[in-house]
Amino acid sequence: QGLVLSPRYSAEREQNFVFRDIPEKPVLSLLRGFSAPVRVEHERPEEELAFIMAHDADSFNRWDAGQQLALKFILAQVERCRQGKEVEVPELFVAAFREVLLDSEADQAFVALALALPQENWIGQQLAVIDPVAIFTVLQSFRRRLREELRAELLAVYERNQATGPYCYAAADAGRRSLKNTCLGY
Repeated sequence: QGLVLSPRYSAEREQNFVFRDIPEKPVLSLLRGFSAPVRVEHERPEEELAFIMAHDADSFNRWDAGQQLALKFILAQVERCRQGKEVEVPELFVAAFREVLLDSEADQAFVALALALPQENWIGQQLAVIDPVAIFTVLQSFRRRLREELRAELLAVYERNQATGPYCYAAADAGRRSLKNTCLGY
């Protein structure tokens, strides 16, 4: 269970909070509910991003953590690719991706979005020198590894989201189709 802080509006640039009797270091989930149009510069370890991606109750934070984690790993692999080294997809990312894929409680439309890797143009914008071939190669390697590692899970989610009746537009049905097509894409 998370602790939610709702401080009063403040003109202070910085605030300190002290928590006592917490058995382990907490993982912060900031700006829940997409609550503020701000940019927070907060360097997170890969393990925290993976945890938030896999478990946060806030869908936006979960999606954002997944995008940050994927981007971090993809950028590192683009550099490896430029150096002629083999692309490696970290097991930490595969495990967090699996958790999102298998979350049967989450909205299917959210899961479909959360399973999308960052787009080529966004990746390119993070680089001083854009290398489209390296970006493409890395993204294909990520897709291939996810497909190979999660083949059974992707197939099960695909089959679970098959249409059971005639076409009718409803948000839940659209989410189910989106997730089914995402699984099929992998």
